[in-house]
Amino acid sequence: MRALPVHALWPPPGLLVQAAIPPALPDAAQSDLFEQQIAQAADDGKAKDVLTAAPTRDRPAPKISMSTEQHTPVFPITMARRIISKLTHVFNKKSDDHDFYTPLPTDPPTIRLLRLLPGRQEDDINAQLQSYSIAKAQNRYITISYTWGHGEVVPNRLIRCNDKSISISENLFTALRTLRQYDHPILLWADALCINQEDILERTQQVGLMGEIYRNSKETMIWLGEPAANEDVGTDLLRRYPVQRQISASTSSRSRKLPLEPIWTGDTDDDELRNVYLLDFKRSSASNMNTKLMGHPRVDDDSTGPDVFGALCLLQDYAEGTSYPLLNALNLEKTFALHEHGVTSDWHGLVLARAHWQRVWIIQETVLSRKATIRYGVLSAPWSMFAKAATNHIKQRHTLCLDLGGTLQGQDILDRFSDFVLRIEDIRLQYLARSHSGTILQLLWRFRPLQATEKRDKVFALLGLTTNWQDLPPLLPDYISDTAATFTSTTVSNIQRAGSLSVLAGDLEAVLNRKRLNGIPSWVMDWSLPCLPVEIERVNSLCIYKASASRIGTVRFHPINQLLDVEAVYVDSVTTVGEISRHTQISDTCAVIKSWNLLTKLLEQSNHTYPSGGTYENAFWRTLIGDVVRTSTDPDTYWEQESYRRAIPEDYDAFRAWSMWSRCISRDTFSRSAAFSKRDLDEGISAIHHALKNATTSRRFFLTSSGYMGLGPKTTTEGDSIYVFKGSNVPFMVRKGLPVSIYDDNWTILVSGSEDGGKDLARHTASHSLDAFQMVGDCFMYGAMDGEVFEQPRADICNLYLS
Repeated sequence: MRALPVHALWPPPGLLVQAAIPPALPDAAQSDLFEQQIAQAADDGKAKDVLTAAPTRDRPAPKISMSTEQHTPVFPITMARRIISKLTHVFNKKSDDHDFYTPLPTDPPTIRLLRLLPGRQEDDINAQLQSYSIAKAQNRYITISYTWGHGEVVPNRLIRCNDKSISISENLFTALRTLRQYDHPILLWADALCINQEDILERTQQVGLMGEIYRNSKETMIWLGEPAANEDVGTDLLRRYPVQRQISASTSSRSRKLPLEPIWTGDTDDDELRNVYLLDFKRSSASNMNTKLMGHPRVDDDSTGPDVFGALCLLQDYAEGTSYPLLNALNLEKTFALHEHGVTSDWHGLVLARAHWQRVWIIQETVLSRKATIRYGVLSAPWSMFAKAATNHIKQRHTLCLDLGGTLQGQDILDRFSDFVLRIEDIRLQYLARSHSGTILQLLWRFRPLQATEKRDKVFALLGLTTNWQDLPPLLPDYISDTAATFTSTTVSNIQRAGSLSVLAGDLEAVLNRKRLNGIPSWVMDWSLPCLPVEIERVNSLCIYKASASRIGTVRFHPINQLLDVEAVYVDSVTTVGEISRHTQISDTCAVIKSWNLLTKLLEQSNHTYPSGGTYENAFWRTLIGDVVRTSTDPDTYWEQESYRRAIPEDYDAFRAWSMWSRCISRDTFSRSAAFSKRDLDEGISAIHHALKNATTSRRFFLTSSGYMGLGPKTTTEGDSIYVFKGSNVPFMVRKGLPVSIYDDNWTILVSGSEDGGKDLARHTASHSLDAFQMVGDCFMYGAMDGEVFEQPRADICNLYLS
């Protein structure tokens, strides 16, 4: 059945949507609610039920009138158009799916491949869907890694497939048009077409095969989309210079020359591309070229947009990692120089800023592929070039962030680029070495900042990347359970696999004003929420603490009431909280630390000695860095516990040097490179800066009733209680919640305690009320990170119920 365009359906002659109530009653909230109901009902195939529902106090029933009289609409015409568009799309989709897809055999495992027929650029796209067993399809097809678009985007481009008109997204359409060959067909796999997305059982089964689908493809094309019209992709530059690439005899019956194309291959042939760019620089004014490199228009050409071709040339320079000919030609000191323009430059984030790099599926698609190629319109470069560039940056990260005066934005551009690429590359190298040591929890944290249109895919997209299931059955994709149930069962599973409550650590709240899912307990991580990249490293470093001194307590879960029962020791309560450290500018960081120090000084006037011993000054500087220093920036050990150590007295001198450096930087009172030697930066100041950023970003300083200090979640408030759970590396903050009534004894033991476990089990009988607490999050409290609370005479172990 051919999909009808929306404008052909709305508005029919004489059709008006009118209100069954006086005009004053409807409002925007009612309209939005009704639109949501229509959209959800359309997805569920129950649109008619919503349209004909009986009136209620909250939602008067609209009715359809064929009259041409004037009526006050119950919702705006623009919203009505959106509803009709949604219904039309779903109706066409469901009708087409019934005829278009035939069920796939599961034995042997079978997939569909898209046979893209040849054609010119301007020709309509024609294709065929064909079924293949995975074994027979091996090494015969290319997988396409691409973005679907936002959830509200309706497919609006038509192709002919199996002699039917099929609607696909604009992004997939441009990918097919670009990959199509002129003279022969090619086999492709694209999930939107090759999986019947309306069949939940098929989708679940095919997602379970995703690992094999990518492993068996001959190449994965990472499609970033089409460049904007004003973006410079190098084609004009290559036409101006008569440089040609030699084609080897192995690819042709005789050696011949072809016009150079903006395609990087990851070998010495790429030098020609960079040399062309370098030649253009030498023939241009230095001011214009510097402006161009920073992603801005040339001085003499305001129409020129971001220089994507130049960005890839510079990435190649990073990947080479030796002579840096392009950067040196600009009279810059290796890779450091571009940071002085980090606030406004967008060349380095230009490719990574594409929506594609925010997709969680990109991880599996890149890691499992035999060969991954990044494609941006006519531009093409191997994944290996990105990985080498990131590796060379990370080895010099500390000096890089300080040598240019502490403007953090420039550092963040390269940090985000390198951290993201190396998180993927690390997993890829493990996979190639057949050492899948990472657990699903580690994968969830490494890639938490990424996004998924289907929220459950934040978990499901990573399941194929590990074989380390910690002696328990692996998790499987399940699109029947809702998102809240998926995230809850994932957290429960992680507790069971780790045998520890340290898995509960991490920022439970979102950035960018996002809200947690409704219906999930406070102790469950909402993996659909992104986090700051620095939070990933902070959580990774928590393994160095031993707050419970390796004691293991019994952990139980009540599936009906969603309660988690843990054994814990009460430590203290929060009496004072400071500002949140955003760590955006060094001057802002200094101001926040100064305000925290004032709070400490006031407390020190009445408590001359810190509760666990020593001075408040010593406790303060150690708190600011979480009492931890990173010892290695080697990408090979970047995620290992051995990359961290606890702070030592000698680190105080480095902290004082950092304090002086940061004050001078924020005031811009001296020549930075002249005031501190490279050794100062490399060996002390940079390590403190990195540790302080990890420990304090988006965290809140607090003081307790007993005089302790620490760093907690940004949601920390006065009155929050601090506990150390048995089986956790760090303390946790909790907040008194509402009592929970229990009507059965249906508790599931997740972890069996090594001592004192189960002593309170007998008191859990049917029909009783429990005092429950809301989880606020993990915290650092100086003097409570190494099992000290269990050594106190009054260290009473209690059962704490988290709701």
